[in-house]
Amino acid sequence: GAVCLDGTPGALYFAPATDPALSTTWVLFFEGGGWCYTEADCEARSKGDSGGSSGYKPTMDVATMGIFSTDPALSPDFAGANHVYMKYCDGNSFTGDRETPVKTATGATLHFRGRRILDAVLETLATDSFGLSKATDVLLSGCSAGGLSAILHADAIGDSLATRIAPATLRRFKVVPDSGFFL
Repeated sequence: GAVCLDGTPGALYFAPATDPALSTTWVLFFEGGGWCYTEADCEARSKGDSGGSSGYKPTMDVATMGIFSTDPALSPDFAGANHVYMKYCDGNSFTGDRETPVKTATGATLHFRGRRILDAVLETLATDSFGLSKATDVLLSGCSAGGLSAILHADAIGDSLATRIAPATLRRFKVVPDSGFFL
């Protein structure tokens, strides 16, 4: 049930730590991209990359993306850490959890399940294949609607890390939203 507006699966990009000293440090970054507010707006969004994952590339270059950058000149404290880029395809900052899809006036089907995407991302990262369960330091961030996502989900993600995902190892959890407020 962790699907984008158009019903395709949610997605993330992961780059493992390149600096052994930062192997338990994580940067979780929410992609931005505004919200959709009306049925027509959400339907239009569902027909592109901001509403579905079918056009996503298998890899992503994050070298120049500010605090999320893997370039030490741009992000000296976090460049060598584990990086997770959470793709934004639900149109509502990862907040939706509607069981039944919405049928639009034109017959399109829309899914509002962003929270399910977020939960699936965290569950996936907590597995031994990724290692978030061994995290000592986690920085949660995002830009625009992604910054709003960081604000909206900070408490829940922090609590989940501290009580369920990495209770034995977590030392610090910080949130740095970038341009995360809009009306």
